[in-house]
Amino acid sequence: MSDIWFGQTGAVTLSQHGDGDSRFPGWQENFGEGTFLGDSDFPNDDASHISVRDGYSATLREHGPSDSRYPGKEVTVKGGTSMNLSDFNDELSEMTISEEPSNQEEIDEVIDMDLGVDSDDLTSYDTNDDTVAAGVSSGSDDSNMAMYLGIGAVVLVLGYLIMKKN
Repeated sequence: MSDIWFGQTGAVTLSQHGDGDSRFPGWQENFGEGTFLGDSDFPNDDASHISVRDGYSATLREHGPSDSRYPGKEVTVKGGTSMNLSDFNDELSEMTISEEPSNQEEIDEVIDMDLGVDSDDLTSYDTNDDTVAAGVSSGSDDSNMAMYLGIGAVVLVLGYLIMKKN
C-alpha cells in the first residue's frame, strides 16, 4: 500500500470520488494538522475517499461536536491508510488531524509516568560481549537492581502496548 495517493502532499488527502477512478476525478484537498470544517475547508457532505500518511491520524465526524442537535458518527483513521469512506460517504462534516507519537515516545512516556524513572537514565547492556555499556560493574548489587528495573520497565511497557492495541 502506498502512502501517497493522487500526488498527496499533506498529512491527509480527501477526495470526492473513491479509488482514484480516472473517469470521475472530482475535487481533492490536502490537509496538515488541525481541525477542518465542511463548507469552510472542504465541500461539506461530499467526500468519498481519504488517504492518511504514516505517522498521522484523522478523526472524522458526521456533524461538528458543537452541534448537539444532530449527534453523528465519529471514527478515527490511523496513518498508512488509503480507503473509501463507506461509513462516511458524502457525510463528512468535520475532520481533526493529529500527528501520532512514535512507539519510542509512548515507551518513554509510560516509563516516566509509571515508574518515575527517566528512560535516559536506564542502564543499557551490550548483549554481544556481556559487558555493561553504561559503565556499571556487572558484579555489584546496584547493577543487578538497575537490570531488574530495566527488565521490569520493558515488561510493563510491552504489556501496556499490547493491551492498548486490543
